[in-house]
Amino acid sequence: MDPESMAEETHQALDTVCQDIDTYMAENGEAITAYLKYKKSDAFQKTPAARLERRLREFQNESGYTEVFIHNMERLSPEYRAYLARLKEADRLLTEKFPEAEALYRGEM
Repeated sequence: MDPESMAEETHQALDTVCQDIDTYMAENGEAITAYLKYKKSDAFQKTPAARLERRLREFQNESGYTEVFIHNMERLSPEYRAYLARLKEADRLLTEKFPEAEALYRGEM
């Protein structure tokens, strides 16, 4: 699959999830729990993927990615603003049902 098709497929899947997050969590609760458990594990923390994730988080924090870039994207694009609002609502519902997921974003796992 070419990168453009993969990006479009990922976008559509994420959009579908955000439109009905309750159903998604009900159907995938066990997988979400297993994912969170794996992300906390030493096995994951020692992988290149975990190191990359930490470095990306550091870059985002140090560069102002969220505070500057994402904030400006919200202001410039009504579509992005609506998309981000759906993501934030999905995130709120996810962390409400799986409070341990919040630590993923703060890098505490």
